[in-house]
Amino acid sequence: MNVPREDSVADCQAVGLDRGLQADRDLRDHGQAAMAVPIFVRGIMILDKISKTEPDRFLHELAHAHFQFALCQRNVKNPPGELAHYEQAVQWQTEVLRLHSDRPQGKLQAHSSLGTYLNNLGLAQKRQKKLDEAERTLRQAVHHQGIAWQASPKSDGIRRQLNSHYLSLMDVLEEQGLYSAAAEAAEARQRLWSGSAKD
Repeated sequence: MNVPREDSVADCQAVGLDRGLQADRDLRDHGQAAMAVPIFVRGIMILDKISKTEPDRFLHELAHAHFQFALCQRNVKNPPGELAHYEQAVQWQTEVLRLHSDRPQGKLQAHSSLGTYLNNLGLAQKRQKKLDEAERTLRQAVHHQGIAWQASPKSDGIRRQLNSHYLSLMDVLEEQGLYSAAAEAAEARQRLWSGSAKD
């Protein structure tokens, strides 16, 4: 979160929240996810409040906080919590996309982030053996990341994200025994790298 000014209550809350959530991610990434849970809960409550007053500034942060908390929930082995927070991340990021519908650069990033959140949601659904839902979700991930890549075809980062979404989709299709559809996804993935040394 990048909050350069502190001239409102929301700004002051956001600065403190940014520091708190960074500390929270550090705890999670160093194997102390259980200690991170209450900080994430508080952070999401603050973001939920300030995003209502300034959605253009903070709604994408709320979506990302739910995404980060979902990762934390996986670390503490809480599959229902993981799924719920990925779903919240997708819900709020979809609203972010709507807010940025008339801003090309913001719309590109909104599509890309939504693709990432959908990919992780689909993988969580796969781990819970909800394969039909996982397939639908991962196809949406490919769709949104594909829009971002079409808008920025020279972005290697977006292409790699799209590549990973195709791999996730291929795994789910193969697990369902849908080998023809998996082959089609594999061909689409290969086309991302046409003319590239990457295979």
